[in-house]
Amino acid sequence: MTTAINEITVEDVTAANRAAAIRVLAAAFQDDPVFEWWIPDAHARAAALPAVFDAYIDAYAPHDATRLASLAAGAAGVSIWARPGAAIVEPEAEELMFARCLAVIDDDAAVRLQQIGEAFADVHPHEDHWYLQFLATDPPLQSRGVGGSLLQDLLASADEAGQAAYTEATSLRNRALYERHGFEFVREIPLPDGPSLYALWRNPRG
Repeated sequence: MTTAINEITVEDVTAANRAAAIRVLAAAFQDDPVFEWWIPDAHARAAALPAVFDAYIDAYAPHDATRLASLAAGAAGVSIWARPGAAIVEPEAEELMFARCLAVIDDDAAVRLQQIGEAFADVHPHEDHWYLQFLATDPPLQSRGVGGSLLQDLLASADEAGQAAYTEATSLRNRALYERHGFEFVREIPLPDGPSLYALWRNPRG
């Protein structure tokens, strides 16, 4: 499925554009505060992130809700969603996803990955909702409406179906973007000796 929002084209991530989506995700999160805490060494982080996001795209594939936004210059943003009423990731797929992540990080980063997972699980809502796992914009293309277009692409359908949405922002800047699109702050999620994330919930709009 392909849609156009202003000059931004939004389409499903497929085999044809998957490499571009992984590149955008890795670039977007290279300097993210949570990812810097998770894998402190910048070179190790840059080496690991493509494989990490490759694993996440596979794990979330059953939801058929991973989208790529493009400008005339090329791939610009990615969103990875999980649908309401289904497991975010099935246990077998989750085990494989984390095994693939562990294969490209050291033991300390493996411990921090577990801590992130536990922190998320402790606050994740039980009500049915769309779950936004990742929203990424290629850094040189920020402030062009890419992230907003990816949010609008999904949230319009969620509103029409009367469905809520939930996410965790990894920075105050990201939190502000979500709040502009109807998300409301729920609580802070602190990481051990690290940065905080921000849990956000969005009720459907009439």
